[in-house]
Amino acid sequence: MCLDGFLPGHPLREYSLRIKGREISLLAVKDPFRLLDEPFIQEGFARDERMPYWADMWPCAASLAEFIFEMRDSGAFPPPRAGGGEGGDGCGWDAIEIGCGIGLAGIAAAMSGYRVLCTDQEERALTLARENAVRNGVGDRVGTAVFDWRDEPPGGFSILLASDCTYEQRNVEPIVRCAKKALAPRAAEGGAGGIREGASRHPPVALVADPGRLAARKLRWVAAEAGLDIEVFERRLVLPAQAESAPWLGPKGLGDRERDSIDVSVCIYALREGGA
Repeated sequence: MCLDGFLPGHPLREYSLRIKGREISLLAVKDPFRLLDEPFIQEGFARDERMPYWADMWPCAASLAEFIFEMRDSGAFPPPRAGGGEGGDGCGWDAIEIGCGIGLAGIAAAMSGYRVLCTDQEERALTLARENAVRNGVGDRVGTAVFDWRDEPPGGFSILLASDCTYEQRNVEPIVRCAKKALAPRAAEGGAGGIREGASRHPPVALVADPGRLAARKLRWVAAEAGLDIEVFERRLVLPAQAESAPWLGPKGLGDRERDSIDVSVCIYALREGGA
C-alpha cells in the first residue's frame, strides 16, 4: 500500500475497523517511530516541538467516531446543511476537524452525512486524510486545509471535532478559543454559512476527545471562562489489536504482548455556547 511519492522509505499499513456497524478502512504510516529520523520532523520539533502524531490512528479517534455515529443516529446532532459549498472559509461546510491526522473522526462525520473540512498543520497528514476519505466513499464530502488551531478559524460550523489534541496544557486554551470562533454564526442569516433552521434545537457543538490526560482536565475551567457550557461523556471502547507498531503501545507493538484487543477509556468533552 503506497501513495505515489508519499514518504519514500516509510510503508503504509491498513487499519480495518467496524464501528457501530460501519466498516472503515484507514491507511497510516506503518512505523511512525521511524519518522523521528526524518529531517522535516526534526526541523518541526526544533521550531515548534511538533511530533509526527498525525501519522497513525489513535484510540480516541475511534471512540469519537463511535460517538458521532451514535449522536447522529439518535438525532442529537445538528442536521447536515442542505446543499453545500466549496472552499475553506466555513461556507458550505457542516463540520471542521482540527488536528485531523489520518482523518478518522472527520470521515465518521462525513459517513453520517456532513460535509467536513479536515485540517492539520502537516500537509502529509492531509494527504492521508484525503486518501482515507476516498477509500471510505466520502471523498466528495471531505475537504482539507492546512490550519493551526492557534490561528483564528472562520465561523459558521455546526460541529468542531478534536481528537487527542489536548496532550499538553498549552494546547487547551487555543483549542477552546478556536472552538468558540468556529461555532459562532456567520453574519448572513439563512446563508450558506449562516444560522440554519433547527439551530435552536441543535446548537453547535465542539467535541474534544481525550484519554483522561491531566492536561485535558483544564478544559472545564477554560471553557467556563470562555462562556461555554461543558458536558463530559466517559466512554470505553474495545479495539482489535492489529497494529505491528502503534504509538499508544510502544515501539515493540503487540508482538510481545499476546493480546487480541485493546480496552480504551476516553473522555469526550462537549462544548456549547452558554445557555444554548
